Amino acid sequence: MPQNGEPDGIVALLESAVAALKEDDLASAEDLLARVLAADSDQTDALHFLGVPRHRQGNAAEAETLVRRALARAPRSTGIHLNLGNMLYETGRIPDAVASYRTALEIEPESSQTWSNLGTALHGQGNLAEARFAWEQAVQFDPDNADAWCGLSRTLIELGQINEGLIANSRAVALAPRDLMAREDVIRALVLLDRRADAERPRRARGRDDARPDGPALPRPPPHRRHAGAAGRGRSGRRARSRAGPAHRRRDRPECGRGRRGPEATHRLT
Repeated sequence: MPQNGEPDGIVALLESAVAALKEDDLASAEDLLARVLAADSDQTDALHFLGVPRHRQGNAAEAETLVRRALARAPRSTGIHLNLGNMLYETGRIPDAVASYRTALEIEPESSQTWSNLGTALHGQGNLAEARFAWEQAVQFDPDNADAWCGLSRTLIELGQINEGLIANSRAVALAPRDLMAREDVIRALVLLDRRADAERPRRARGRDDARPDGPALPRPPPHRRHAGAAGRGRSGRRARSRAGPAHRRRDRPECGRGRRGPEATHRLT
């Protein structure tokens, strides 16, 4: 039966094109979408989805033209506004990306993915307070959005709210335990906490010295910190080994807290 007023053949071609894009089979997707546009040169979904391979191939101007043509026919499509924002963000036009995400949120204010991508763009502008709010909205509407938890964690840490950042990070790691960037954020937070503790020690020592009538206290040895040590030995004395290998060698390293890394043709057919 026809779907959304489109003939069965057009719907089948569009669904096959979306499946090809998910598999990164850009050539097949382009061929299928070209067949749709040959039948209807203004077909909204075909214009929108064709922008995805064009963008991935580096044809940013053509991709934007296609997506804006789709928007002209479906101005209240949150998916098209979201993809346009992703394209603009990846080409460095962050203010324009922010505007696209905000337009999408005016239409669908409970979209966790859009809030998360908005947080990424705002963070890229250095607007940490608004980025925090965007990521808080994202996890409110989808508590399982690991990217949003990771972005919120990083922003809280940068704002100096380290304990809150660690709590958010624990949620990100629980949802995406193999995400290396989330684990790196834990290390950053612990380093900042350690520096804060080092800054506090002289003031505490001065306070103790002022309270002693017979002069300053003798210097104490530095506190012992348990860690793997230079030899890489853990608590049991055995040499620790990393199963994952060096992080810089992983070409499939996940990007945490950055929202969608590119336009996705995963939205409802309009």
